Amino acid sequence: MTSFAGENKYAHYGIFNVGNRTGSDFGEGPFQLTSLHYSGDAGDSLAYNNGEAFSTSDADNDEWSGNCADYYKSGWWHKYNAQTNLNGVYFDDSQVGDTTAHWISFSDSQEALKTIVMMTRPLQQQ
Repeated sequence: MTSFAGENKYAHYGIFNVGNRTGSDFGEGPFQLTSLHYSGDAGDSLAYNNGEAFSTSDADNDEWSGNCADYYKSGWWHKYNAQTNLNGVYFDDSQVGDTTAHWISFSDSQEALKTIVMMTRPLQQQ
């Protein structure tokens, strides 16, 4: 992740899995997030979202009485508020706000990030 000021930080998770909510059959679950064993210098903003279901404007799976995906303008593993919102709105400059694409522990705010790269790889079979 890179801020508009040029600061680079990263977050690595030893375990990052998107699966079905416990008790769901394949294809029927809301894609529950598991993010464990954090390392890096960006802060563990995903800890708040761990165990949450993916929410979209037409599939409200968050714990808020409203629809977080509508409010934050993004599909994400929302809970009640946006500690992370990597699918948020991209801005051309540094702005702070609920709908920005942000990682809250990067700057202790919802400051928009200039660059975000999210990489995954398949589990190696043993």
